[in-house]
Amino acid sequence: MSAGTVQNIIAETARLEGTIRTLQPETMNKIKTELDHIIRGFEIVYDCKIDVDYGSMYYQVNNLGKYVHHFSKIVEEEGIQFVEANAAMTGGEDFGYFLKEIPGFMFWLGVDSPYGLHHSKLNPAEDAIPIGVKAVTAMIQNM
Repeated sequence: MSAGTVQNIIAETARLEGTIRTLQPETMNKIKTELDHIIRGFEIVYDCKIDVDYGSMYYQVNNLGKYVHHFSKIVEEEGIQFVEANAAMTGGEDFGYFLKEIPGFMFWLGVDSPYGLHHSKLNPAEDAIPIGVKAVTAMIQNM
């Protein structure tokens, strides 16, 4: 959140940024509707104008279990460690657009970095690349 330039002067404008992530499209629509109601209430109570830009909304990445199971068996046969997430994740991924049209799954390749994917200090272990190629190749050959 950013507003104003000095602590003791009421700002003429303010900006609040955030992310909305859900596991289902219906939940996303419900949250946006509720936020719009809350925002309208603020506009009435505080006699102000609030502009909302929801930006690009990502489709949820819904992995199909049968493909994930098949992939896990194949990569383990190749000697590649497979770790399945123990809970749903709400990362925003373009890949959700593909899965909306074509059934499939997405996996993350571990790159042994203490920093997150979008961190400026991310320095992925490049020896993970051949492992990823091996995993994808094995999956393609065993479809």
